[in-house]
Amino acid sequence: MPKMNIFLKFYFRLIKPIHDTFQMVVWIYKYKKQKAAIQKNNHERVNELLSTNEPIYLEFGAGTRKLDGWVSVDIEENNDIIIDLSEPIIFPDNSVAKIYSSHFLEHFHYDELIQLLRECYRVLIKGGTFSAAVPNAQIYIEAYLNPTKINPELFCKYKPGYHHNSKIDYINYIAYMGGHHKYMFDNENIISILEKTGFENVKTREYDFAIDNPERDYESLYVICRK
Repeated sequence: MPKMNIFLKFYFRLIKPIHDTFQMVVWIYKYKKQKAAIQKNNHERVNELLSTNEPIYLEFGAGTRKLDGWVSVDIEENNDIIIDLSEPIIFPDNSVAKIYSSHFLEHFHYDELIQLLRECYRVLIKGGTFSAAVPNAQIYIEAYLNPTKINPELFCKYKPGYHHNSKIDYINYIAYMGGHHKYMFDNENIISILEKTGFENVKTREYDFAIDNPERDYESLYVICRK
């Protein structure tokens, strides 16, 4: 038993730290290698799109959804271009014809949102369009004022984000969405924000069957504008 104790002390004091350090070095190497491969693929894809001289349509925050004729851009690996959209967009100035996002903007804090929209404005061509669908917070604020007018089974479908104790939890649901949401929109502030970032002809729009997600229509507010 004393020999075993000596071995364990030797292992935990010397061998395990070396092993853990080696594992960390291996992980860092693999991470950097993967990141370099993603960056290389991103730049090759961007250069390929620019070389065609065809209009470029980007969907930001695409997730697992693919729109025909659109380039999907998100941090998830199944997308055409894999980037963190809280960082500068890797397209040059005045190079993109359309940008679209669905239930994506609400995942940014206000300062991050302004930065993203300014980047969108930068990469769009003159006359290019920015279009988005966002959750309509007004639905949930009205539910707080008149709780009998909302059906939680329809409007609070994301169960991890809905914990009903009183009517204020309708607002908690849309404001935080279980930690995923960082900002709320209604049809006034979304227009004001887009105008402040330079966009023109900002207006709400109707559901567009060609791009919008029908499963989110019940809670969505739609907006479109131009550079």
